[in-house]
Amino acid sequence: MDFSLVERRKSPGRMSPRVHGQNMAAIAYFLAELLFIGYNDTGKGIPAQGRLAGDGPGKKNGRRREGMAGYSKADRKNDDMIEIAYAIHDDSGSYYEYLGVSMVSVMENTREVLRFHVLCDDTLAASAKEKLTAMCKAYGQRICFHRVAPDERISVTELLKAGYNEGILYRLYLPELLSSVRRILYLDADILANGDVRKLWDVDVEAYAAAGRWDPPLLGFKPVEEPLRARCRPFRESTDWTKYVNSGVLVLNLERIRKEHHLWEEAVSFWNRYGMVLPDQDAVNYILRGKIRLLPPCCNMPNRDCPQQRKGIFYHYTYMGQERETLDPVDELYLSYWKKTPFYRAGYGKREKAAFLGGMKNRAGIYERLEKLGKLDREDVLNYGRCLYWKGEFQQAYAYLAGRGAQASAFPDYGGCAEREHVWEMDRAFLMAKSLREMKRTEEAIILLQESLYADGDCAFPEHDARSMEQWRFLGELYCETGRYEEAGEAFLHCLYFGTPEKNACALAALFCLVKCMLCMDRLSEAETYYTMLDTLAPLDNGVKLCGIRLERARRKKEAVLSGNSAGKLTTEGK
Repeated sequence: MDFSLVERRKSPGRMSPRVHGQNMAAIAYFLAELLFIGYNDTGKGIPAQGRLAGDGPGKKNGRRREGMAGYSKADRKNDDMIEIAYAIHDDSGSYYEYLGVSMVSVMENTREVLRFHVLCDDTLAASAKEKLTAMCKAYGQRICFHRVAPDERISVTELLKAGYNEGILYRLYLPELLSSVRRILYLDADILANGDVRKLWDVDVEAYAAAGRWDPPLLGFKPVEEPLRARCRPFRESTDWTKYVNSGVLVLNLERIRKEHHLWEEAVSFWNRYGMVLPDQDAVNYILRGKIRLLPPCCNMPNRDCPQQRKGIFYHYTYMGQERETLDPVDELYLSYWKKTPFYRAGYGKREKAAFLGGMKNRAGIYERLEKLGKLDREDVLNYGRCLYWKGEFQQAYAYLAGRGAQASAFPDYGGCAEREHVWEMDRAFLMAKSLREMKRTEEAIILLQESLYADGDCAFPEHDARSMEQWRFLGELYCETGRYEEAGEAFLHCLYFGTPEKNACALAALFCLVKCMLCMDRLSEAETYYTMLDTLAPLDNGVKLCGIRLERARRKKEAVLSGNSAGKLTTEGK
């Protein structure tokens, strides 16, 4: 294949040699993953003895062959115990549960002897440590806790504004705290292992300081948000972005790092110079540049990129902090491991599961700390309200958002962008209405949404239509709950005005509700018209099939009534 043709199609202009090389490295990297031939610094395939364990020819019983480059039999004996590290700051008092899910997923899929090292501070409660220890003991594995003292040189405010807490930095203490450990497998607490970690542990890092999964979104040839990374421009220019890795899964050669670096002190200097955008990840890539080996994508796969369950995948649960209306197969996989922990309680409903999957308690802790510091902006206010809602604290969510509306002018504005301020007000009203509905105050929720939507003028902001569509559908559902089907139908039609069912799931749901609404009012001809559209767009959906069955029953009932009336009329005339 002539890759130069691909390059020319992507850009009409002439590509610089640096960007061309990055594109070629990217293509080679993904071809290597598809062909299971590994990847090295030159972009060429590496021989079978350098592959990951279990990857194609050269394997034996799913394990790496003896005599693999850089290892001796003596090394193999020393490596029989797999050393795994996590780092955690648990100011919410619940994040240790995610750590437990990750550990269970590792222990369920690995038969080797494991020793977990948990780097933590005083926010991890003694009761949480006891539960984690008992859980590991039940699997016959070991766990050690290592206390990390806070460094006063770190700007906590800057870290929180970036969306993180102190725990994200603790992995940089590994070479210092684990002085007797030669190498370590570091995992984020939101990693879900659906395969044997021996696959990662057997990666040869003797000639490297670390190994990690390439992080494509930050490559130089892809669009990068300049405002987000403006402070790191000098860093970008000095780093080969084809070797930039995600820090969620790292195989660290601690012995080499200790000899050549003082990782924590160099990281502090880096943050003072470039700021905290992706704090730990940028620091690791900058300090260890030129000494990082790349791992295939399956070793650290964002769950949004692979929503299907696949064996051998190490999912990085990057949806933490986001709302869940529906669950995909990977969500179900995550829940299956959660149920095997001592933290799961029977009787959890859909909202409780969604709140857990979204990490809402942990996110709420960050916003609470920002509020105490007086550093919340308007988007933070909405996000904090969402966290409270998904945690089930509906009264608190409503009261918090209602109070912040009057104080909106005190928050940093959107640079005079009236459209964005308008969308913010719509979002605030919507969250308040959802909270009122959960508190069984449906009429108040309807009045609140009516004031927001019927006062809605023309807005050219791109996000406006999507917001309006969702809120009109929600208003229609509230009308249905109170038996006001005529008004509900109008609300669903408003929703369809802002989006077509062919391209938008919210509009498709509104069309479904519209069919049921017409059936409730015995307007069968209109119901049949909308159902025909619905059946064309989603013929295999179970809800649509049930709707069709209900429509058919209503049609037969009407025919029976008409035939009965006709028979009665004829009988009367005969007499």
